[in-house]
Amino acid sequence: MIRTSLLVGCLLLLTACPASDTTNNATTQTGSGSNSSSSENGAGTNPTPAPTQTNDSSKDGYAPPVFNGTTKKTRKVNNIESPAVLADVRTGKHNGFDRVVFEFKGSEMPGYYIEYIGEPITQCGSGNKVELTGNGGLEIRFAPAQAHTEEGKPTLFFSDNEQNPGYDIIKKVKSTCDFEGNVTWVVGVSKANNYRVLELENPVRLAVDIEHKEAG
Repeated sequence: MIRTSLLVGCLLLLTACPASDTTNNATTQTGSGSNSSSSENGAGTNPTPAPTQTNDSSKDGYAPPVFNGTTKKTRKVNNIESPAVLADVRTGKHNGFDRVVFEFKGSEMPGYYIEYIGEPITQCGSGNKVELTGNGGLEIRFAPAQAHTEEGKPTLFFSDNEQNPGYDIIKKVKSTCDFEGNVTWVVGVSKANNYRVLELENPVRLAVDIEHKEAG
């Protein structure tokens, strides 16, 4: 009788073990998949925060709750078939940061290169010096991109090529280049604080936010 009871107990234990392993494996795979996705996106490994992408149908209203910014260079290559056409440039003052928005026609975002630069700041082609309000400049260069039609007509009003919002950080925004597939703007800032990059859709926009609080 004792042997029979022991055999029955062992069989019950062996039957229960595989079911427990199956449940644990399923949970582990789900967690592993989530971590793998974060790793592929570069979370926690890139010293320069990756641009936030969002489907934002509102007019420039999206802003992540945490300001994850940098003062380092940001570079992203987008190999699109034809130059993206710049449609609008505008600025805005928000709680904790100032923002400049570049809106493009169509559905594709051009590549971009962003960095703080020093004097002298010049116009491409002519080499004429650009006077900026503030204590430094954040250069934002798009490629392939253009700010004119195929017939050579500018896509922005002349007055939009130089804007003087006079915010806490963003003092001036000026176009410095529209030549050979490159469009460049410089943002005159009062301080070279952390900035972040947001890729927005509907329409296609690149928002660059500069934090009011000093870096570090």
